[in-house]
Amino acid sequence: MIITKPCYVDKLKSLQNVLIVCVDDDVPLANGCVSFTELTQADDIELSRPEISPEYTLSMPYSSGTTMLPKGVMMITHKGLVTSIAQKVDGENPNVNFTGDDVILCFLPMIHIYALDALMPSAMRTGAAILIVPRFELNLVMELIQRCSYAQEDAVRLKFPNAIFGQVFHYMVLIFHYLKDMSQALEDSDEVFSHVYLFIMDLSVLLRRFPRKNKECLNIPCIIRISRHEHRISFNSSLTPEKLICGVCHWKIDTNYGRYSCVKGCNYGVHSKCATREDVWDGEELEGKPEDPYEDISSFIEISEGIIQHFSHQDHHMRLDEKTDRAFDENNYCQACTLPICDDIIYSCIQCDFILHQECAQLPRKKHQVTHPHSLSLQVGHQGCALFECKACLRSSNGFAYLCDEEDYEYMLDVCCASIAEPLDHRCHQHPLFLTFEPRSKQICSVCHKSQGHRLNCGECGFVACFGCATLPNKLRYKHDEHVLLFSYEEEVNGQYFCEVCEKEANPKNGVYMCHDCNVILHIKCLLGKDENIMHGVVIEYPEVDVSILLNDRLSRNICKSCDKLCKHKIVYEVSDFEICSLKCLEFCCSIFYYVCLMFIFSFSMFYS
Repeated sequence: MIITKPCYVDKLKSLQNVLIVCVDDDVPLANGCVSFTELTQADDIELSRPEISPEYTLSMPYSSGTTMLPKGVMMITHKGLVTSIAQKVDGENPNVNFTGDDVILCFLPMIHIYALDALMPSAMRTGAAILIVPRFELNLVMELIQRCSYAQEDAVRLKFPNAIFGQVFHYMVLIFHYLKDMSQALEDSDEVFSHVYLFIMDLSVLLRRFPRKNKECLNIPCIIRISRHEHRISFNSSLTPEKLICGVCHWKIDTNYGRYSCVKGCNYGVHSKCATREDVWDGEELEGKPEDPYEDISSFIEISEGIIQHFSHQDHHMRLDEKTDRAFDENNYCQACTLPICDDIIYSCIQCDFILHQECAQLPRKKHQVTHPHSLSLQVGHQGCALFECKACLRSSNGFAYLCDEEDYEYMLDVCCASIAEPLDHRCHQHPLFLTFEPRSKQICSVCHKSQGHRLNCGECGFVACFGCATLPNKLRYKHDEHVLLFSYEEEVNGQYFCEVCEKEANPKNGVYMCHDCNVILHIKCLLGKDENIMHGVVIEYPEVDVSILLNDRLSRNICKSCDKLCKHKIVYEVSDFEICSLKCLEFCCSIFYYVCLMFIFSFSMFYS
């Protein structure tokens, strides 16, 4: 049996009674050849086991022909090879410190004694993998070293046989210019560095060792686009003296290792592991692909000065209203963000009560957002008549939404969460906040004290803000107060405070709305309601039923038909003349209603059958 590459099969056709195994499965096999994959899948139990003596010859390696012509030497027995392997890798202090987590880069021919005796059996003994390179090509070897120079715990051992030092000197200068200062290597050939094992024997022998957990670095993309930066970034493995902070995790970047940097020259860098996270990168390699021109599509057409036609309200025109001292009306709210109109600049419909904040009217039709690797498009088709759940804050809403452009991703954000950018300067905290969370991890929010996934972290202290708390409006109005209420969060609180609505204790450590003129304090839920992102005055399509959302402003409060408690929240849900106090009770009630309908249909069909 001979194991070789398909390009050498023609040289072996004259041999008889020899099984030829080809290692390249991507190339069509010649007649009479077997693929290496087929060989490895064979059942070795069916094969007869030959009687082997420890003194039998195991292999016949060929010399390199330095004295005369290349010749085979019958010098290795089974016993000799096992002993040689044990001397290298066994024991508490082995000469070759291979482990099962290693991947060995080998470009030596397998007929060579060094590959046959030192590399292949030693790796097999320890469970290490071998990455075979067809031949020593400097560019290829350098690329593999640069792309996989991650292992901080590894070491370099240098051995320079005097006879061949001059032949490989120029190669080693290039390699060690990347790894460490060459002058230090020449002072002491036994110097221990980090990252790579180098063994130089015969004409040029290079053994590269790196952890198997990082062998995906061989396929690391060259140019990509991530959600945290507006430009493309490219993989950079060269040593530079610059100091960079990772744009994703905001930890220091060690420029001795590979990282990504902006192709436009921005002072922006990202760890390679951070840049290729599934929540940061869309998985597309952009090398060789032209940049798509980013088209900033406006959400409205300007008809005249102060008059627009918004794409979400095409039947009527809207007028700019710059008055900020208007009387507060809790029935007026923005159709995009669903928040009540305070002293904001707005666009209001000339013919109906459709209102948008100026900032909401100017939202882009398409955008890239830091929480998601794909582009998002502004959606208004569901507006008013259906609910969706924001993936960042997990709140239900019937306002505008940003939807992922990829069909396989059901990712939606409300416009408040979609407006979050880094760094976020929030009035409740003195330091900037960053999006540094790991996928599927959770942390306790410093404001609401709930365990949350999507969150913003302070880079200087332990402050954490979930998206629900980070997107709370800075100011709101209360119908029984003529002043504006400001959102307040205090870590250190002296004294007791009580909510104006529920008359229970209101602790600023949990976030409250406060009027500094008359000392009125309200809980967030008491001011905004339990389902704060849902607009009232509309009918939504719920499974099997139509649900009316009403403002709960009656003098008497009805009993919820689901939980049998008073409907005390800001809005109520009306289903077939029944009032439901919250969305949670509505989901339960509709599930019961759906079950009853199914039972009725089943009973009706059974009666007439």
